[in-house]
Amino acid sequence: MRVHAPAGPDANGRLAVTLEEGTKKDSFYFASRDFNLQPSGEALIASALFAAMQSGAALGLAGTISREFYETIGDIQDILAEWHPQLAKVGIEGCQPQPCSVAPAGRVGLFFSAGVDSFYSLLKHQDEITDLIFIRGHEFRARENELLDRNARIVHETARRMGKHVIEVETDLRWLLASKGLKWVKVTHGAVMAAIGLLLQGEFRRIYIAATGNYARLDPWPSHPMLDPMWGTEALEFVHDGCELNRVEKVAVLAREDWVLRSLRVCGEYTTTAPNCGRCEKCIRTMLNLLAAGALERGPQFEVGLDAQRIRRMRVSDFHRLEDEKDNLHALAQAGAPRAIIRALRSAIHRWERRFLLMRLARTLPSPLRLLLRLPYRLLRRLGLIERRPREAGEQAAEMQGAS
Repeated sequence: MRVHAPAGPDANGRLAVTLEEGTKKDSFYFASRDFNLQPSGEALIASALFAAMQSGAALGLAGTISREFYETIGDIQDILAEWHPQLAKVGIEGCQPQPCSVAPAGRVGLFFSAGVDSFYSLLKHQDEITDLIFIRGHEFRARENELLDRNARIVHETARRMGKHVIEVETDLRWLLASKGLKWVKVTHGAVMAAIGLLLQGEFRRIYIAATGNYARLDPWPSHPMLDPMWGTEALEFVHDGCELNRVEKVAVLAREDWVLRSLRVCGEYTTTAPNCGRCEKCIRTMLNLLAAGALERGPQFEVGLDAQRIRRMRVSDFHRLEDEKDNLHALAQAGAPRAIIRALRSAIHRWERRFLLMRLARTLPSPLRLLLRLPYRLLRRLGLIERRPREAGEQAAEMQGAS
């Protein structure tokens, strides 16, 4: 498998990348009107590595790459292959490793989505950070212009208030990887951020990546304090930041600034009238964070408010989010939150604990018996007692392919 790109972006700031395997060609792009993206060998490897590991084909590219990056790419693959058995370690061919010739510059970036984690890292390092990096296509398809423009406005307003620059980078790499059965949330998003950061390395000496979890829960995750720094070069350092606090504690820090609370954009759904839907688990989790901090009324705009019945029915996506909800339960009890809210959250936690226990049990059973364990969940979903998160058709098809 070979990956290659032109020497630089076109007149519109678009950098086209081609991935070839035999006679098959795939293409994806990065684009920015705020920065002259430079297609370094490190960025191309980071963007194509998962596809190569998925197919088991050696990854080839011409030119030179950072010696530091070359020496750690094998370790990166060892970690990824251990975390994801469908991935195989592959060789990197055709490139010449040498010390990075790009002199470290003075700019310091932060991948910024206006969510809880990235806002916390911004406030923590506000005297050092010079640029906020906003990715179009990271959560929504790049064509969802209305939603992306609304989110970008929040980022730009935050930058103006704090005296920072904004670099917007658009990419469709997420959807190419999804089409190959590589799940974005649990497998690939860390490498895509690394690829974008490496396209900026001519001007930046450090880029912060806001942590999702805390040190108590460092399980396999695409953006990880062990993995993120390994994508760096002699000229560019990646820093995984914020593991010292959990989400409840981060929101308590953000609650010191009213304007920060009003600017939060935490929702992953397609909302139309507000930045946050108020219905998805992440919105509900954040509203509970805010309630525990005594800041719900000062918080961001949600399409619907906090509701006990909606809490009871919410869909928890994985064990990590369940642990976040347990943190919320403890904080709400300490804060003296309304009993109806606490009871609803406790009910949701117990229901999903049982659900995850059944899922673990299902993995030990033959396939026909697994279907029997799924029937209660499907019935609850059909009755409307569990809300199903809408997904892009491409992502849904990719996940089905990955499960087969």
